[in-house]
Amino acid sequence: MSRNRFLSAGIAALIACAAPAMAADKPYDRHDLTGFWKLVEGPFQDAAGFEKMLRMNDPNTKGPFIEPRTFLNNHPPIPIQLTPEFEAIHKRLQAEFDAGHPYRTGYMCRPSGLWAMMAWNGPVEIFQSGERILFQRELLANNYTVYFGRPHKTEFLEYGLYGDNIGRWDGDTLVIDTINLGGTMVLHETEPHSQSLHIVQRISRPTFDTLIDDMTADDPRAFAKPWKVHLRYQLTQGEFDEQQCGNDGGGKRMAEAPD
Repeated sequence: MSRNRFLSAGIAALIACAAPAMAADKPYDRHDLTGFWKLVEGPFQDAAGFEKMLRMNDPNTKGPFIEPRTFLNNHPPIPIQLTPEFEAIHKRLQAEFDAGHPYRTGYMCRPSGLWAMMAWNGPVEIFQSGERILFQRELLANNYTVYFGRPHKTEFLEYGLYGDNIGRWDGDTLVIDTINLGGTMVLHETEPHSQSLHIVQRISRPTFDTLIDDMTADDPRAFAKPWKVHLRYQLTQGEFDEQQCGNDGGGKRMAEAPD
């Protein structure tokens, strides 16, 4: 009896260990990105993720890096190599940030823009319908639509926050080409860009519950070279709550309905 109990416990443990792998190996369509995806690896997840982003863009990068225990409350600036014109803008924005007056769309109750939406912490929900794919996040109306089968719009959308997004499939990888991103001014906190910002995302689903987004931001006028970031999402169950933005720039409850 005792031996049978041990065997049963062992079999149960093996099944439990195998369950995640079985889920990951579940048959799926690599062109179907639908789902609620939690960001599990990115530059703002933790200090290790930030360091990985630095080394991806410059293999010769050397520390010191920010201490992991202070990372969540003290994100370091992104050291994008800027042209002289935009380095001057960056210094002004950094001074304003240090003085407590940051130019960041979130602080002004404005959508954060495509780069920050995808790279910042938090889940993304994806919907697919025919020749369109919708990406959305919970806070500050972060969402954009990817269109297939047409070229970029010829008119220049000077103040686009999420731009004109055109998609195509390269094998099992979704390539999203985005222009017309002049409405955000900065990628994240104080890293300026021009209206020539061009973002390319290469999104793939290597396993049932994994989504990879390799994103490159290029701006010949502002950046000395393109800036890259690697993001990994995990499929999960979830739903968004309703959020509003108050004068403090954060998501908050604006008012209560009368009884």
